[in-house]
Amino acid sequence: MVDKIKIKKDLIQLATSHSPYVVGYEGNVSARYTDKTFLVKASGKRMNSLVSDDLVECSWDSVSLDPERRASMEAPFHSLILRKTGCNFVAHTHPPHSMRILCRNLSSTFANYRFFPDQVVFNGMKSCLVNYYHPGDELCQAIEKEFHKFVEIYNTEPKIILLKNHGIITWGKTIEECLVKTEICEKSAMIFKEDHKNICFLGKDEVKKILNDEKEKYRQN
Repeated sequence: MVDKIKIKKDLIQLATSHSPYVVGYEGNVSARYTDKTFLVKASGKRMNSLVSDDLVECSWDSVSLDPERRASMEAPFHSLILRKTGCNFVAHTHPPHSMRILCRNLSSTFANYRFFPDQVVFNGMKSCLVNYYHPGDELCQAIEKEFHKFVEIYNTEPKIILLKNHGIITWGKTIEECLVKTEICEKSAMIFKEDHKNICFLGKDEVKKILNDEKEKYRQN
């Protein structure tokens, strides 16, 4: 039986834990709710002060089931990721160090190269990078296209999505998984933006060794 009260509390905790990575009314979070629905932050609500009434239940086609509240305009890509990955939670934020890269012509390098082990473990061998599209259905379609392309090329799902001129998306079975992915991305961005021309990137063999290390897999799980 679904514990709807717990899911709402967890989603509020997810929002609170990610609130340092947004300002004002930025960002949104979602959670798998029932077999047929998910919860998402209502439009125009702050992540750091979210309450139960600020959560909107939507069908999987992103139609709000709440006549009094409007769901975030990003509800479509939350539904997409919840369904595609089988995760329980999705977090979309605009971390400042990451944004500093995503708003410059550095995002491709940042997405495709790694420079320390935890970046590989928690953000994957590469990040899925999506060009800027208008928020809403247009962006959701672009995310779906790039997600599928990533799987076709690398034979694995991405662990994080970077949105040019917009922000990042993380997801996971737990709140902690979403948060660690976000924290690692922001740490990586902070290192990268300081002096990206002099970073010693990990080689393909080094990245592969980290991904295949049983001790790293155990630690991640």
